[in-house]
Amino acid sequence: MASATVVELSRWQFVITAIFHMTFPALTVGLSVLLAVVYSVYVRTGNPLYLQIFRFWKKIFAVGFGLGVVAGTVMTFEFGLNWGVYAHAVGPVIGVTIGMEVITAFFLEAGFIGLMLYGDGRVRPRTMALASWMVAFGTLLSTTWILSANSWMQDPVGYEKADGQFHARDWAGILLNPAFAHRFPHMLLAVLISAAWFVGGISAWYLVRNRVHAQPMARRCLSIALGVLGVLMPIQLYVGDGTAVFMGQHQLPKLEAFEGNWESDNNGYNLFVVPDTDKGENRLHVEIPYLGSAIAQDLSGKTNTPGLLLTPPGERPNMWTTFYGFRAMYFTALLMFGTAFAGVVLRMRRRLFDSRRFLKWLVWMTPAGIRDPRPPRPAAGPPARPAHPGRARGARPGGRRAGPERPGGRRTHREGAAHRLPVDRVGRTAHHRHPRRGGDLLRTGAARLSVPARRTGPHEPVRRPVRAGPGARLLRAGPGTGRRVPRPRAGECRGGPAGPGAGRGA
Repeated sequence: MASATVVELSRWQFVITAIFHMTFPALTVGLSVLLAVVYSVYVRTGNPLYLQIFRFWKKIFAVGFGLGVVAGTVMTFEFGLNWGVYAHAVGPVIGVTIGMEVITAFFLEAGFIGLMLYGDGRVRPRTMALASWMVAFGTLLSTTWILSANSWMQDPVGYEKADGQFHARDWAGILLNPAFAHRFPHMLLAVLISAAWFVGGISAWYLVRNRVHAQPMARRCLSIALGVLGVLMPIQLYVGDGTAVFMGQHQLPKLEAFEGNWESDNNGYNLFVVPDTDKGENRLHVEIPYLGSAIAQDLSGKTNTPGLLLTPPGERPNMWTTFYGFRAMYFTALLMFGTAFAGVVLRMRRRLFDSRRFLKWLVWMTPAGIRDPRPPRPAAGPPARPAHPGRARGARPGGRRAGPERPGGRRTHREGAAHRLPVDRVGRTAHHRHPRRGGDLLRTGAARLSVPARRTGPHEPVRRPVRAGPGARLLRAGPGTGRRVPRPRAGECRGGPAGPGAGRGA
């Protein structure tokens, strides 16, 4: 029999892995729908702006998809290693459900994601649109299977026990269990809202930074994100309330811990509690009188919220994590709803893109790991000095050293005998950022080692494409042509045009 400490550590290990894993599917499911929609609009209208949006966000989707798959694999191993007895008991049901998710959803995504990521300009646009929709359908199908398995664990039905295991008696009842009807729409709306919030925050970041080449894309993406949030946020609050009511009917200990009461004699709503688990009481609590009864749809104030003492001690959830976890989710949702409502009002009044305070607030509402901590670049003034000035001294004899700033806001220096490349604010050229476009491995490694430590870390694969910005070279041919996408010229960075005079032959 495992000790209480081992069980608690196993729970924390599993929940931390689940939180890390869930961060990426919450973004990629919604981003897959966005990619399918914008590319379909591009095929329909031929507007290159939607192609620019597709090319930019598919990089973020690819990174999130890969990290989500790896983290999900780790969580699957923890499910069997940390909870081996439970996994053995529910294996005949959960194993089949997870297996169907792999066979159907994951294989569908794996079959089309390569075409979606690398087929741009290599296959017909309609084929690209079909691949994008198949990937989006696969992510939604994966969400369906996972939520079905998770909902059955919350409210198991349609089974019979034999030899210490749960065996399926009614697969339709298992897959469409009562909890699934509430949890699936709640989760589906959550992932769409998460992706829309992420898209809106990154778009606001480009507007705050005043990235000229990203302005059209950022404006369109921010408008789309706020439109989606304005529609889905009120629906999510309503669906979430229904999920809480269902949970109170089938999982009363959770509701008791959410409310933060030990005795069933309180009709108020607790804002802050300091629970004493050993004594079964709150050392301190701050409440709003009668609000708990009003939430229960009793305006007379006679309805009391149930207390956790109604549950046996061995079945009580941890009130600390349950109470404050629910409060953080609920109040964050209200804050998101208010922000989305304000954004829609500003957009309708045509003041959204000029309201820098709101845009900065929207940036801060985005996950902090994506946000660039550097201050905005000044509009005028001397260019930043390269991080390793020795490169300018190492120019070949007779070569042109770094001169005055050229149109487009970049400086150039000699990078070989044939052409010059623009230098960014940390002294890196396109050779260093994209070694396959030029430069050798030794120079690339030295350039990466010269980058300050704060620009590296586990979030760097996501921050890089966001910092670089959307590509400026678009597919010039209209829909229906299978022409290849032109590669950037030697004098261009992937983050945007190098400006007049900064390319080859300048």
